[in-house]
Amino acid sequence: MWTAVRAQLRYRRERTAATLLAILLAVTSFALLSSAAEGAQLQAVGTVKANFRPLYDILVRPAGTASSLEQSRGLVQTDQLSSLGGGITLSQWQKILSLPGVSVAAPVAVGGYAMQTGEVSVDLSRYLKPGVENQILKIDPTWVTDRGTSRIPDGPIYLYVTRDPLRGDPKDLVDQMYALQQHPDGSVSRVCVYDGSAAGPSATGGSTVQGPALDPASRSRTACWSGNQDTTYPTYVTDTPAQSRSPHVVIGLTVPMLIAGIDPVQEARLDGLDHAVVDGRYLAETDGPSTSTFTDTDRYDRTANGQVYSSPSIPVLASSTPDTSDRIDITVSSLQPTVADAVAAGSTLISRPDLLARQPATPSGKLTVTTDQAYRQILAAMAAPLPSLAAQASGYDPVVSDIWTTGNTTLTAHRAGSGSGLTEQPVTVPGTAWHSSAYDPGAGWLGLPVQLEDTATRTVVDHSPADSNSNLYEPGPATDGVHPRSSTELRSVGVFDPGKVNLGPSLAPAPMDLYSQPGAAGADAASRTALGGGTLGPDGDPAGPIAQRPTVLTTLSALTRLQKAPYINTGAGLGIDPAAPISTIRVRVSGEVGIDALSRARVSAIADSIRKATGLQVDFVTGSSATTVATTVPAGKYGRPALTLAQPWLKQGVAAVVVTAVNRKSLLLAVLVLVACALAVGNASSAAVRSRVTELGVLACLGWSRPRLFQLVFAEAAAVGAAAGAGGTGCAFALAPLLGVHVRTGYALLALPAALLLSLLAALWPAWRATRADPGAAVRPAVAFVRRPRPRRRISALARSNLLRAPGRTLLGAVSLALGIAALTLIAMIDLAFHSTVSGTLLGDAVVLQTRPTDYLAAGVTALLGAVAVADVLYVNIRERAAEFALLGATGWSEGQLTRLAGYEAAGLGLIGAVLGAGSALGLAAVLQPSLPRAVYLTAALGAATAVVLAVVAAAAPLRSLRDLPTARLLAEE
Repeated sequence: MWTAVRAQLRYRRERTAATLLAILLAVTSFALLSSAAEGAQLQAVGTVKANFRPLYDILVRPAGTASSLEQSRGLVQTDQLSSLGGGITLSQWQKILSLPGVSVAAPVAVGGYAMQTGEVSVDLSRYLKPGVENQILKIDPTWVTDRGTSRIPDGPIYLYVTRDPLRGDPKDLVDQMYALQQHPDGSVSRVCVYDGSAAGPSATGGSTVQGPALDPASRSRTACWSGNQDTTYPTYVTDTPAQSRSPHVVIGLTVPMLIAGIDPVQEARLDGLDHAVVDGRYLAETDGPSTSTFTDTDRYDRTANGQVYSSPSIPVLASSTPDTSDRIDITVSSLQPTVADAVAAGSTLISRPDLLARQPATPSGKLTVTTDQAYRQILAAMAAPLPSLAAQASGYDPVVSDIWTTGNTTLTAHRAGSGSGLTEQPVTVPGTAWHSSAYDPGAGWLGLPVQLEDTATRTVVDHSPADSNSNLYEPGPATDGVHPRSSTELRSVGVFDPGKVNLGPSLAPAPMDLYSQPGAAGADAASRTALGGGTLGPDGDPAGPIAQRPTVLTTLSALTRLQKAPYINTGAGLGIDPAAPISTIRVRVSGEVGIDALSRARVSAIADSIRKATGLQVDFVTGSSATTVATTVPAGKYGRPALTLAQPWLKQGVAAVVVTAVNRKSLLLAVLVLVACALAVGNASSAAVRSRVTELGVLACLGWSRPRLFQLVFAEAAAVGAAAGAGGTGCAFALAPLLGVHVRTGYALLALPAALLLSLLAALWPAWRATRADPGAAVRPAVAFVRRPRPRRRISALARSNLLRAPGRTLLGAVSLALGIAALTLIAMIDLAFHSTVSGTLLGDAVVLQTRPTDYLAAGVTALLGAVAVADVLYVNIRERAAEFALLGATGWSEGQLTRLAGYEAAGLGLIGAVLGAGSALGLAAVLQPSLPRAVYLTAALGAATAVVLAVVAAAAPLRSLRDLPTARLLAEE
């Protein structure tokens, strides 16, 4: 028996080698790909576990907060914190904190926006002409925001520079704004007088105006500076004489600062905010509102020196960096010398910015003032010790004279059925909403950002003081000699760095975060180009498309000072609710929380207990991950185009879905590889047996019994399988370092028995057929009779007929190729269509990146095994029909026609595989997701085309064998 086996293997070396290589490729691929798939799966699951638990497990919001979009899509809108103006009571927070299993319950109470202006002194020495006694510089500010897409011109500033001495006008109460110029002849003239009535009705004086008044004329002002040593006129910034400083103007840049109340103890336990303090100290639980009493010595009211004031304040912990990145681009120009000389001679032209605007000016240079410069001044002002605020260098008090709260954006789905596209709807903010009791254009105190006139997407509620006593410059009537001020000052106890706060796992950021830098990148090419490849962040308009994070943190008890009288428009649904001040509560359960079902059930039970005890909105955060939703924001009024932004949201339950998807995908690919290997081995073994039908028939005629023939085929298959298994094990270990795969010992050792088993199983059917055939019929007759001959007039028709002559063999090759094409098409479809399952979130994308190379490698090898099977089928077809090809060649067929005939057969085989593979992949995709995007169909078409190309390429080797056919001998045998 074994002698016959060795003889057969040696005699048919080419077929033995082909079978051996097919099995070797199959078992080597299985060992490598199974190891790689398991390694990628373990790595992916490890990534999920490491990012499974965010900073907190449960988010508690006021009842009814979740929008219909959130509920229908399993999402949480992360850009919503600034719009949650209360709704949770302190007693509800205490109930949650006392529940069993709750480790941390950190509340956040949003108090609204306070406008704080930082004043930056701009040195203009370089723009003055040397040796000229009197000059006037024009400073044209332009606010640049929205990453440079919006440019808003502001009112010009005129700086009068003289060598004549200047002194304050004793007739004016606010004498630092008005100056008297003393001329060499002894005469005196008033300069730097802002005559509001001359500039128009919108620029009238007074402590209260409606709206930001963006008319450049209404925001224009004049300033004076003298280099004369006898000057006693103080600058606007300090009480020191002007000659102590270089020629300058003061640029005020207003920064909206979102104030929020926290519990210092719970916040520190949750995210370690106390360890992020970089200056000063952390908030104490006992920090609350206080009142400072001091004697007025400041420059704002020199006629009231000696009066005693009381001013309330709250302790705050300020962020080291602002959210806004606005800047002011400044163009400096010089007016004609004749204008300055006229002012020096006593002309009142300097009192009329509207008239100066008509004078020709020559550009001298450009400079820039940034939000960071202004913000540093704001931090310095808040850190100045009380009650000596008048001594601070920034020139203003950090007073909260007005508070504004904003609503959430109104979102509508703009692509029905797509499940992703949203549009932010613009809203109309009435001019009365932007009201500031600190707005005083006559003093250069602008108080409100010019961006407030831009397109709004959030509603605004103004919580201005109910009486005039809130104005810093107008104290209330004295009681026992003390003049009260109702406006609240911000007293900084420390500064924290948001970058040093613990934000949890990078792939699972928590929603409504207090510390992450807000912003959204462009979701399409046009938006990315408009934003210069960066992100659109918040600007000076709190009603804009991107909301800020809290800039100033205080205690819950201190925040109550800003939530009661004299501030108006407070109550449920108005943005400030003193009865229920808390906006969100972030809950962390005690103990370890893993991805296992028991942990998830424990978190669910605690969430249910919170819901039953309080009736509040409860959202699961554990196992979630950040995702993006394409959101279109409307165009601005000052140049910003309509943008489609990738707005951050939170996708709930991502971790469990990703792990399930990864496990199922790995199992699917392993099964596909195994089946492809089995088909490749089966096809090779079947071909080996089919090529020996005549020999087996001869052996049967010589008396070999059917069991003995069966044993012969099985022994040959076992020998080839054992050799291929041993070689496959060695190849797997040899190729693993080159491919960067760690071969699992179990899979490698499984190669030998797997190869042997596959070979034996593949030999069952052909061996059975060989032993069942009649010995006489097994010997091929010299003449084959055809019952009904059908002439084939085209080569393609003849090729189709040849494929149908052995339908089982054709189907085997087509199915082998279809498996690989289906695998490739499915993997591509997963990348394109199923982002909600395995990608589209930070966690899902990370897992996809880890598993994608292995996925495509496995699918590619499966397709390669299918191509090998196609090549084997074509080779056997050509060998079995060698006499027919010889006859066609002898009767006049050219080599090109014979090649076309075999090529058409290969293309037909590939077409069958394409239809089966791409069709089955498309059908499975339609079952998993009924609404498929166009890209999925294009992917299926590409997969089908790939199948045909692979089949034609695989036919190259069999086609070359046509040239080696021994035509004379084959015809003689026939």
